[in-house]
Amino acid sequence: MRVLVSIALAAALAACSTSTTEQIIGGADTATDGNADNTDGTDGTDAVDGTEGAGDAADATDGTDGTDGSADPWSFIPDGQDQVCATPFKYTGNNPTFYPFTGRSYDAPDNNSYSFSCTRCPTGYDFVAGKYRRYIDENPELPKADDESELWEFKGNAFINRIEAVDSADGQRKTVVAKGYYFCPDAGTLPFKTPDFWNVMLVYTEVDPPGAFGIEVGATDPCFLGFSIESGGDDILVGCNFLWDPKESAAQQDTYCRVGSMVQGRLCTDPTLDGK
Repeated sequence: MRVLVSIALAAALAACSTSTTEQIIGGADTATDGNADNTDGTDGTDAVDGTEGAGDAADATDGTDGTDGSADPWSFIPDGQDQVCATPFKYTGNNPTFYPFTGRSYDAPDNNSYSFSCTRCPTGYDFVAGKYRRYIDENPELPKADDESELWEFKGNAFINRIEAVDSADGQRKTVVAKGYYFCPDAGTLPFKTPDFWNVMLVYTEVDPPGAFGIEVGATDPCFLGFSIESGGDDILVGCNFLWDPKESAAQQDTYCRVGSMVQGRLCTDPTLDGK
């Protein structure tokens, strides 16, 4: 959820309740896991909408429901090649499908403009590919899908994020599907106390409906993407500095389990299918 929580990142990552250890992808630093794991967002297994039948022509073009027929939820990925930095991170470069990074300029919330000419994670992190569900209290069955749910799906460095919850901006329950990609900025390009901590930049290319949960097309968020050393990538943490706060005092962090994996003896499932 893109609800800002005021935290001291280092302390928060060290004081959470889960027992796994999160490692910054591409680096050697470690920090303790947050409180929940985030998943895909494609709604690609929507059992209700996806079984309506071949005659549902309008739904077949709905890019959020990948099981309806001809629509490809990943059709937003263009062709091209990455502009790779001189010192790329480890664990990258092996994904056959990816969103090519060719450079980006961004007017950030701190009222400064930034330019990025290359990525340190060409084609994205190879082991992150898959679908992930946000969970809390070390229980992949929580939160209940009737209350709220969030899924991330990664293909190379491209992502689809699906959130269903009450939007605090207007009190309305909504489902938003956001698409985009991430890149890894070169060292020294971010204005933060610990720039290497923010190892990925999430770029949103499509948001439906626009502005839901504060997500706008073109938003570029500095984020921490970590994985559990103990689970080998079945558990990831995402924490983002949406305000580009140079003191790193405001951020949101969530943890996510890979759909199909086990968490504390419980199966991590796709919340769009829970109870159906």
